[in-house]
Amino acid sequence: MAEDQAEIERLRSLVARFVAKLGISDDDAKALDIAASMLGVKRLPIMDILKKDGPLTPDDRERMTENADLWAEFAEKVELLRELGVADVLEKYTEHWDGTGRPGGLAGDDIPLGARILSVCYHYSGMVSDRAYRRALTTKRALAELTRLSGTVLDPDLVTVFVASVQDERKSSRIESRRAAKKPGTKRPNAGKKKKKS
Repeated sequence: MAEDQAEIERLRSLVARFVAKLGISDDDAKALDIAASMLGVKRLPIMDILKKDGPLTPDDRERMTENADLWAEFAEKVELLRELGVADVLEKYTEHWDGTGRPGGLAGDDIPLGARILSVCYHYSGMVSDRAYRRALTTKRALAELTRLSGTVLDPDLVTVFVASVQDERKSSRIESRRAAKKPGTKRPNAGKKKKKS
């Protein structure tokens, strides 16, 4: 359960940082945060499938589809979630940029922006998380896979911004680490030790 909560928080953090980069409205950002949180909760009825070792069966995929539909219907029936746009995001984040997704086969800009944003973050979060059938991908591999899905599953413009944003964050993190290592009084490992003569 702690791992599941950590994954939910990772997704929420990804969404928050991405929407800040995109500069969308506070209301839309709030709707996306709620949607990201609900995605974590909606996984609970199918946790056995998500944690199974091996490929998914047709029955597994059908259960996952039914579960997604039920949560979208639930969100639509809650007035506040409907007014905030959360229901729309939860229903359509599984649409694909090229129109091959579900539930409505929407394509391109016909897919709400919030749903497209959540889809990018959701895919990336899943890639960098451990699964029963594979270890988490490295950041580099996950970004490469995200780029591969660009223009088919995911909005290509959003993927470009997301990839650049993650790369900038990694670069900034490395710079800060080097600065911290150079601060007075900070010793590097083995600093001051003389090498033994062979």
